[in-house]
Amino acid sequence: AALPLAKTYEKDSEGALTQAILNVYATSGSDEQYDYVYKAFTEGQPQTQFNIMKKFADFTGRIKSNEQAQKGIKAIADFGTKYKKYGVAPQVVQILTGLKADRAKLNDTASVAAIDKATAELQKAE
Repeated sequence: AALPLAKTYEKDSEGALTQAILNVYATSGSDEQYDYVYKAFTEGQPQTQFNIMKKFADFTGRIKSNEQAQKGIKAIADFGTKYKKYGVAPQVVQILTGLKADRAKLNDTASVAAIDKATAELQKAE
């Protein structure tokens, strides 16, 4: 019931409404809503990105499209790399590790390999 309602408010949303739509899509959305959530993550302020990263990763772990999943993995890894100096790498690695298990269940070997590469980079010393 919330999914069609979220779609209605998508274009006019900001602030708390955007967060609510993101929560609905990340929890109940499908590949069709992935671009909206991806855009919200990649264009969000750093604190917003950090706050929605886990839900974004859960959504990325669930979608059917391997290509979309790899786009999401790269976005999460890029966030971790960009803000590594602020100590976010351990949380990003933990989130990517959970995402890896989800993509492995879908036999998405390319995404699993991308996550392995990203986590190795994030775990390297500065």
